[in-house]
Amino acid sequence: MIAKAFMTDLMQGLQRTLKYFFSKPVTVQYPKEKLTPFPRFRGFIRLVVNEDGSHKCIACGQCARVCPAGCITVKGEGKGKERHPVVFDINFGRCIYCAYCVEICPVDALETTGFYEGAEYDLDWLDFDINKLLEDYKKWERTFKK
Repeated sequence: MIAKAFMTDLMQGLQRTLKYFFSKPVTVQYPKEKLTPFPRFRGFIRLVVNEDGSHKCIACGQCARVCPAGCITVKGEGKGKERHPVVFDINFGRCIYCAYCVEICPVDALETTGFYEGAEYDLDWLDFDINKLLEDYKKWERTFKK
């Protein structure tokens, strides 16, 4: 009885091994080939700009308050609809990519990107100021020597 159960398990394991042994491997030659992230992927965060080129952010500071890592700094000036950020910094070296800041923003001024190459030797590169957050995130990508 035990031998029969053992043989059944052994045959199922061998069957699975042979199935994957003769199938084509799924290998991506990174960094020459890059994967497209899933639609709900939470990569680096960037600021959204209105059609006229102005900041959508109203510097309410809710993103900085909700951030569990404390990596966002926001300082604004002005009153009411004229309010805009003067300082908006995100330290992606401390960010845990939870996207709470994107969810809590009342004017949808933040969005997640598909940029996932955040491994870096220079930690200063991971400090993003307001100008770098307004750039197209594709400018952040590195070019690798082949």
